[in-house]
Amino acid sequence: MARRFDSIQRQWSESAQQVSVRRFAFVLALAALFAGALAAGRHWWSVDLWDVVFVRHPFLWVSVLFGALTGAAEVLARYRDEPFAAIFSPPGVWYMLLNGVISGAAYGVLDRYGDNVFPGVKDGLMRSVLAGFGAMVVMRSKLFNFKTESGEEYAVGPDAVLSTFLVSVDRKIDRYRSLRRQQIVCQRAALIPHPEAAAPFLSTSLASYQNLSAAEKSDLNAAIKDIVGNSALDDRLKLIAIGFGLLNVCGEKNFSDVMELLRQHQSPGDPPQG
Repeated sequence: MARRFDSIQRQWSESAQQVSVRRFAFVLALAALFAGALAAGRHWWSVDLWDVVFVRHPFLWVSVLFGALTGAAEVLARYRDEPFAAIFSPPGVWYMLLNGVISGAAYGVLDRYGDNVFPGVKDGLMRSVLAGFGAMVVMRSKLFNFKTESGEEYAVGPDAVLSTFLVSVDRKIDRYRSLRRQQIVCQRAALIPHPEAAAPFLSTSLASYQNLSAAEKSDLNAAIKDIVGNSALDDRLKLIAIGFGLLNVCGEKNFSDVMELLRQHQSPGDPPQG
């Protein structure tokens, strides 16, 4: 039953990610058409946008893609367990769309006014690079900081808007991922026959990671010791708490495999659970 449930969960997760990828491709196309309208000029409604986007301005797509990748990099840095699942979650897709639209709009501005802004830049690829990555530099700028009577400082400028949006996206992605993480950890922890003896095995498993720094291993081991020493939690809850920290390093599949190895270690005669 547990194996069947895990299979259904995995299929659902893969299906959801496929839908998000298709959705991202669709909204990326809309972003490029929007930027193409800007590049077409004032009377964009009388212009064949397909011709503008794909024929006259093929590098417009490149700038939109660069902008989307910049947004994806920001999301990647925040979610370590399954970064690509976070990127292609609905809020992650919308954040990449926002970045793509901004970069596409910047390309349209460079195409129309580039001779005045960057007279030496005539190449379409160079303009797409400037628009794709330079737009976010502008959007991350602060005109000045406003300090309140209580001493709090607030940035005034494009960065304030983008940061507010990013905080909202962060919260939505976190909520989106939290249910999946809780299901994986709780289901795997429920299969361990002796949770009180799990901590030494999980601490030892950290040695299998070659690129995990000594500081990260030390922090994880210290966190495991603190959890084990917490008398307010029973043994099963301690294992669950350790599992959440380990999941950040392992990722979903590897975490499930490690927990299965732990189960087999404690019950060597039992058949694999899948």
